[in-house]
Amino acid sequence: MNTFAKNILVSSILSIGLTTSMVAQPGNSQYDQWYRAKYGRPSPAAQATPTISQAKSTSTEVTQPTVAVTQFEHWYRAKYGRPSPTEQALVQAPQINSPLPETVPPMPAISDKDVAANTPAERERISQRYRDQAQDYLAQAKEHEAMLAAYKASPTMTSKNQAATINHCEYFVAKFHEMAAKSQELAQLHAEMAKAAAKN
Repeated sequence: MNTFAKNILVSSILSIGLTTSMVAQPGNSQYDQWYRAKYGRPSPAAQATPTISQAKSTSTEVTQPTVAVTQFEHWYRAKYGRPSPTEQALVQAPQINSPLPETVPPMPAISDKDVAANTPAERERISQRYRDQAQDYLAQAKEHEAMLAAYKASPTMTSKNQAATINHCEYFVAKFHEMAAKSQELAQLHAEMAKAAAKN
């Protein structure tokens, strides 16, 4: 190898070594000191890494969903001082296949009036309310069964859409049937309590 090629090889190795040593590393205090001395403020890498006091204060707050942070995410946060759009979207996106895509009406709460009801008429009224609630749940289950049948018959249904539609309907059919059964049990219990109160 001639000396010209050796000189080029050595100078390229030296320039690569110097360039990589000058790149901002999150824990490179020498670079942070140089940046602060030159620009009079912390480096973007130092701003992007939380301090211990910030970490303690955020540990008491509500935790955000964890996102796998890649090298690109570190670079983006160091350069712009905020999470990348991808990281923001992942944090803000709803969980995939979440079991409750919409709110389920709560079971009717047992009120103080229900507990204190002593007369057969009051118990029968409570029993009727639970029977009505059970009928409402069964109607909602039938509604989701009809949607499920329509989705399954649809020729345009893809596997991508299936999780958002068919799984949703199957979940709510089962959930509403379960809630209707619980309401019917409560209605039966209060009807029996009404009969017992009538005998006394």
